[in-house]
Amino acid sequence: MQISQLKQYIDIESILHTYPLQQIKKVGDEVKFQCPFHDDTIASCTFNCAKKVYYCFGCGVRGDILDFIMQMDNTSFTQAVNKLADIAGVTVEAGSSLAKDEQETIKWLYSMRKNTKIEPEVSAGVKEFIQKAMANKDRIRGTEFWQNRNFSSEVLDFFELGWYNERIVIPLRNTNGNYVGYSTRSSLEKSDDRFLHQKDIVKGSLLYNFNTVSKLLDDGLCDMIMLVEGFSDTWRAFQHGFLKCVAIMGSNVSKGQIDIILRHTYKVCLAFDNDDTGAGYKGMDDFYKKTHNLIEIEWMKIPRGKDVGSLSRDEFWTCFNNRVAV
Repeated sequence: MQISQLKQYIDIESILHTYPLQQIKKVGDEVKFQCPFHDDTIASCTFNCAKKVYYCFGCGVRGDILDFIMQMDNTSFTQAVNKLADIAGVTVEAGSSLAKDEQETIKWLYSMRKNTKIEPEVSAGVKEFIQKAMANKDRIRGTEFWQNRNFSSEVLDFFELGWYNERIVIPLRNTNGNYVGYSTRSSLEKSDDRFLHQKDIVKGSLLYNFNTVSKLLDDGLCDMIMLVEGFSDTWRAFQHGFLKCVAIMGSNVSKGQIDIILRHTYKVCLAFDNDDTGAGYKGMDDFYKKTHNLIEIEWMKIPRGKDVGSLSRDEFWTCFNNRVAV
């Protein structure tokens, strides 16, 4: 059984009764109870058994049954899946680093790329550069960067990363999914010019990986996106099974990027870096000031000194499931 099937298969009410929840009561398709995640006295948490999701009107915590188990038991995503499978008396299918239902979505996303074009305004030299770099992608697998970061081949293939003169080439697509240019990253961890961007690329008009996420949004496969700072944050989220992640390619979101977001979704989870510079927090504050009356914002708190790109799978899902409404 796949994880998505498992979540639909289980009986929510019976699982909730295994926890010491106060004022628990079934009302129609919903189970109401005192929220165990804040000092609640009026049963402000509701679990919709039909939709398989919960929400607290007091503290804003939300999620599905796996999120609930992870928070209640202070456990990892994998451990929560195993517990749910044991309760249901079923076996969850093993797969690669991505769950099987996620892989089916990825196959669909690949199929959507068949008619990918290079935009007419992109110069012939840029076209040739992207094509040659992508033809050389296999050389990335042995680089210091790839080995130290422990990225999978699935990431390299999905994001079409290329290789040129000791640098990883990162193709950039617009919202329509067509190539508009590239950025490059040094394959060496210690480099004065770690990132180099194509000179005529206006980063403020692009969101990295939004061409993928927009298809998920438009087809009703998700209703929110995670906003991160850099390319590797997006790659790591993907490797951990989170497909709804886009990067602003910096620490401050532009008006053009906000316009793109507002045209496609009403909900954003901010997961900016928590480094010593404080740029991530400043970036989140800037985003909030520009959009708080226009969009629903959640904050995923990253451990001190880390970013999404450096999180393990368990760390990532723990942080995501402990996100809070802003």
